[in-house]
Amino acid sequence: MADYPVKPGFWSCLNGKTYLALPPPVGAPPPKKTGACQVAPANSDAENIERIYAFAKAGMWNVVEELLKTAPEHANVTSTKSKSGFTLLHQTAWWKHPSAIQMLLNHGAALHLKTADGRTPLDVAKQQNAPTEVLVLLESNHE
Repeated sequence: MADYPVKPGFWSCLNGKTYLALPPPVGAPPPKKTGACQVAPANSDAENIERIYAFAKAGMWNVVEELLKTAPEHANVTSTKSKSGFTLLHQTAWWKHPSAIQMLLNHGAALHLKTADGRTPLDVAKQQNAPTEVLVLLESNHE
């Protein structure tokens, strides 16, 4: 598992004993352990998509990576609750994390998808003044 920056406040503890501070859905079985993270099961595919998207928006790439291992088809999801049209790859471009970008590309994330206002992940990275490493990664993989 890659080492991604972790936003404070989203984790109850760190150093290999990391647990998400999310309660499991009512009536759900105990959360399953995935790698170093404990993730409550989703009640539906739509709920799973919203969770993956929320974790990406929060910059929690370790969790996104673990969830994509069991649902790689969600690599190109957008939130139904957001009007931006950002995919997970747009979120990584926003956060400027090359290792997270590579992880999403490895899971089949598409570079050509555009936001509601017509921006690709590369466009977002440029607007965020992303470092050269991020731009090169998005440019070299651009179709």
